Amino acid sequence: MKENKNNFIQIANTYYNFGLERANINDFTNATKYLKKALRYNKYHINARNLLGLIFYEIGEIGDAYVQWIISTGFLSDENKNPAFKYLKESEKEKEKLNELHDSLTKFNQALQEAQIGREDLAMQHLYKVVSVNKNYVKAYLLLALLQVKNELYQKAGNTLVKLLRIDKYNDRALYLFDIVKSKTGKKELENSINEKVFSLRQMKTDDVILPKEVVKLSTNQIIMSVIGGFIIGIIFITSVINPSSKGSDYTSVKKEAIKFAEKVDEQNKTILELTKENTSINESLKDASQKLKAFEEKDANFTTQYTTLNNIINYYDAGRISDAAELYVNLDKEAVVDDTLIELLNRCKSYIEGLGAPKICELGTQNWNGGKVDKAEQCYLLAIQINPAEPEYMFLLGRLYQRNGRTEEGNALFDKIIGEYPASTYATRAKQARGY
Repeated sequence: MKENKNNFIQIANTYYNFGLERANINDFTNATKYLKKALRYNKYHINARNLLGLIFYEIGEIGDAYVQWIISTGFLSDENKNPAFKYLKESEKEKEKLNELHDSLTKFNQALQEAQIGREDLAMQHLYKVVSVNKNYVKAYLLLALLQVKNELYQKAGNTLVKLLRIDKYNDRALYLFDIVKSKTGKKELENSINEKVFSLRQMKTDDVILPKEVVKLSTNQIIMSVIGGFIIGIIFITSVINPSSKGSDYTSVKKEAIKFAEKVDEQNKTILELTKENTSINESLKDASQKLKAFEEKDANFTTQYTTLNNIINYYDAGRISDAAELYVNLDKEAVVDDTLIELLNRCKSYIEGLGAPKICELGTQNWNGGKVDKAEQCYLLAIQINPAEPEYMFLLGRLYQRNGRTEEGNALFDKIIGEYPASTYATRAKQARGY
C-alpha cells in the first residue's frame, strides 16, 4: 500500500512538472490538463493546486482560481509555506476589480442565453463588453470568435483569436477556428501576426509560483477538518467577495448561491458545446478531438501499471534480484509504452537488463532451470535470444527446455533452425542428436 502511495506521488510530480513546463510557455490549455491529472493522483499537491489557480486567474476564470487557492489553504494552513494566502490577500485588495469581473461574468451568461435563442448580434455585443473588462477571459474570446465565424465575420474573428492566442497560445479550439479563418480569407497576414505577437509574450516566471520547501504532514482528523473548513471558507468567499450583495444571508441562502454558481458554470459549458455543434465543420473537429481524448484516457489507464512495472524492474535490479527484474522486463509489452516519461524509464531498464549481456541472462536461465523454476528459465532464454538472436547456444538450451517439458514441436522448430542456419556450429550437431538424427 505504501509503495502504491509513493508511486502515485511520483506520478503526480511527473504531471506537475509537465504542467509547469507548459505553463512557462503560455500553453495554459495543456498545462491545465496536466495539473488536473496531478491532482487526480495526489489531491494534496500544493504546488500543482496553486499553479492551477494562477492559470485560472491568468485566463480570466477568477472564481475557479479562488476555489483552488482556498482548498490549498485548507490543506496547508501555514502562511509562510503556502503562497495561496498571498494570492488571496492580493486579490482581496482589488475588490473593485473583482466586482467588475463579477459583472462581466453576468454579461457572459447573458451572452450565452442570447446565443441560445438565436440573437447572436446581441450576444456578440455582450461579449465585446465582457472582454473589454476581463481582458484575459479565454472562454469569452472563444465564444465570440465562434459566433463571428458562424456569421462569416472572418476578419473580426481573426483579430479575436489573435488576442485569445496571446493569452493561451496552444488552445486547440482557437487554433482550429484560426485555421478556418485563414482558409476563408486566403490571407497569410493573420498567420504572420500571430507568429509575431504570440511568440514575443511574457512567459510565466519562477517568481509567479512560490514553491514551498516542505509540505506539512497532516493527521487524518486535521485533513478532514481542513477540507470542511476550506469548503466553508470557499462558499463564504465566493458569495461575500465575488458577490458582495449576498453578505448577511443565512446558511441556506449561501448554499443556494453556491449551487446556483455551480449551475451557471455547468450551463456555460453545455451552451458552448451546443453552439459548437451548430457548425458542421467544427462538429467534425470536436468528434476527432473526442476520439483523441478517449485514446488519451485509455493510454492513461495503462500509465500506472506500466510505471509500476518499470519502477519494480529498477528496484529489483538495484536489490540484486536480476532474475526477477529480467522476468518483468520480458513480460512487459514494450511497444505499448508510448509516454515520454515512461520511455525514459524503459530505456533505463533496457540498459540495465540488456547491459548485463546475453551470456549473463542465459546463465540466469540455466540457474533457474536447475532450481526448478522452469518458467523463469524460459523467460531468460527468450530474453537472451532477443538480445543476441544469432547465438545458437541460447536457441539450443531453450529447445532442450521445451523438449524436457513436453513441448516437442516448439523444441524441434528451434533445433531445425539451428541445423539449417548454423550448420557449422557445434550446437548443430547437438541439435541433430536431440532430434534423433
